[in-house]
Amino acid sequence: MNLQDLDNLLEELLAWLEGLENTLNALEAEPLPDDRATLEMLIADHREFMENTSRRQNEVDRVCKARQIKPIKDVRKISKVRSPAPTYVFIKRIYTIY
Repeated sequence: MNLQDLDNLLEELLAWLEGLENTLNALEAEPLPDDRATLEMLIADHREFMENTSRRQNEVDRVCKARQIKPIKDVRKISKVRSPAPTYVFIKRIYTIY
């Protein structure tokens, strides 16, 4: 899958998620029914909703994995900058004083 395919898939998934969000917001605005049969029907609808949502998880994972920035490992050793030996610093200070 190339970068353009991933971008297209991402756009499709974002539109799909926005639709799911709108559906959930509309359903949340409705009051819950009092009778058990209707509640059981709503629970079954919710299960179906969740199953349909989970079916696209592989696509979401594919886009997320492709978008992760992979750290670059530098195999070169970085040499430490050595500070002057303490004796040299001491002698240099003495000459600076005089």
